[in-house]
Parts: sequence; structure tokens; C-alpha cells
Amino acid sequence: MTRTSQRDFEIVVAHFKENLDWTKPYHKHLTIYHKNPQDSPSIPNVGRESHTYLHHIIQNYDDLATMTLFTQGSIHDIGTYQPLWFYGLPTPFRQKTVKQFSQRYKNKPIQWGKLTLGNYSKNMRPSPYTFGEWWDKYLQIPRPTPNQYYLEYKAVFSVHRDVIRSHPKSYYENLISCINDHPNPEEGHYFERSWAHIFCGLISK
Repeated sequence: MTRTSQRDFEIVVAHFKENLDWTKPYHKHLTIYHKNPQDSPSIPNVGRESHTYLHHIIQNYDDLATMTLFTQGSIHDIGTYQPLWFYGLPTPFRQKTVKQFSQRYKNKPIQWGKLTLGNYSKNMRPSPYTFGEWWDKYLQIPRPTPNQYYLEYKAVFSVHRDVIRSHPKSYYENLISCINDHPNPEEGHYFERSWAHIFCGLISK
């Protein structure tokens, strides 16, 4: 991993085996964490993309870019939504769509028990906690009502460094501790459903 020297807008990529040709125009803003041992240097292939994002925050807590876009290695997870410059516009938190937060799941029941993951559960290490129990233990904020819950899949978002630093580094160290033991822990899917709240707490209209 070679970190960009730019500190206005940084694109942090959790890479395994995806084609990274799409990153070439953004090389001045790019930091790639390889999780495939065949790429060097690499970091341990644990915790899905959540581990990569948290690893970056912990290692660079005192030297974060003004805005950081966290993304998986596939451009298809972001290219159909907005151009990348959109994620660099200074704002507390931005996830995929034009709206600051998605409201697609507003007023729908929240699945606080075990998740129904279908094919995503293949080779998954089950969590000892339900989604709700994990939320209580690690996020350490009240559970949102359906009207307060904001969900976007694919774990692609940008966040301002001041928002990240609203939590102490120890908060992120505690979060990463639940996903550092397996390539596909169930908690990785919990994170995917929680990023807006990890950074912004309870969200009201």
C-alpha cells in the first residue's frame, strides 16, 4: 500500500482481485489496500471491506484527508450512482445517491435478528450476536426507529475527517476487533447496514 500525498480528497480502496483500471485517472487521490496475498504489500484478508476501512482510520487517525471515499475494488458498485468527484464535496457523510442519506427503507421493519443473506452466507463465520445485539455492544448508541434508520448496500460512502474524529480512535479499535479473525465474518454484513449511524449516530429528518 502506497498512500496518496493528497489530503483534500482521498479514495481508499479495499482490493482483492478486482480490476483496478478504473482507478488510474484518480492516482493522485488513491490509496489501495491489497488483501490478496499475491499482491505486495498486502494486509490480512480478514473482515471484508469493513476491516480495510477501519484499518485505514486507525492507522491514519491523526492524518486523515478532509474527505475520504471508502469503496470496494469494483467500480460497478459506485459508477452507476455518481461520478467520484461527487464524493469529495465537503459534507459530513455521503452514500451512493444524490441525497445525503437514502430513505428507501424508511418506515419498514428493521431486521434486528439474524440476517437473511442467501448466497452471501457461503463460507461465512457466524456471529455470536444478532444484528441488534451487535449494534448494542459495538455501536453504543440507541437502536433507531424505522423512521430514523438509513440503509445503503454496497458499503460505498465518503465521510469528513471531523465526523470520523467525533469518535476516539479506541472506538474504531473496538469495532475492528469483531472482524479481524475471518475473511467473511457475519459482522461484516452488519457493518454494511450501519455505516451512516456509526459516523452520524441517530439520524432524524
